[in-house]
Amino acid sequence: MSPLTLKKSRASKGSVSKVSLDRRRQERMCSGDALATPHFAQTGKTLLPWLKEQLL
Repeated sequence: MSPLTLKKSRASKGSVSKVSLDRRRQERMCSGDALATPHFAQTGKTLLPWLKEQLL
């Protein structure tokens, strides 16, 4: 992969992460984990790489 494609994918991840964050928030609310949502919203950016590892 060239550095250019890396930058592009990183830029697009920013907008994708917001969507996935909202989705996670809804999932947590549905699963009764609503208490963790405000905290998760703040640390979402930090947790995203970790979440991806967990999902794979």
